[in-house]
Amino acid sequence: MTSDKNDEIEEEKRAEEAAKRTARLEMANAEKRARLLRQNFVLSVSPKKAKQHIADIVKLLLVASDQSYFSINTEDIIKVLEVDEVGDEKFNKIVEKTPELALLKLVYNECDAEYTRGYVENNLNYRENRKFDAMYELLEALGYQISDEEIELKEGTHQYYKKE
Repeated sequence: MTSDKNDEIEEEKRAEEAAKRTARLEMANAEKRARLLRQNFVLSVSPKKAKQHIADIVKLLLVASDQSYFSINTEDIIKVLEVDEVGDEKFNKIVEKTPELALLKLVYNECDAEYTRGYVENNLNYRENRKFDAMYELLEALGYQISDEEIELKEGTHQYYKKE
């Protein structure tokens, strides 16, 4: 092989790797945008709406518990409920006044935490995710309007999914 041919092959490899990096970055950004939309929605849910959908919230808790390691710890509770410590006056007031909303926020946080994988595998392949399906069912029951980009992520049609 000539030096020019080797250079050409190397350039193609570099371009391919750069395209993969760009696709991974764009997919991660799409997932972040979707997560932000969901988080903002959950924060806007009223206690009344959460109470009306307590069965859906419990269903998500059970599906999520069955699908993966599921653990709500003290740090999560403090962060999500915006309290200083579990059992303090603010915590007790929140849990006593709006237990359904507190449960919604905690279950949602565990299902859609930064470290959780949605429908995208590390190699940019689509994968089914029953936990995320159940999460979307709950959010939509609460009135969430899923974005076009989220639909693409959910259905495996987003432009940055790896093509076979």
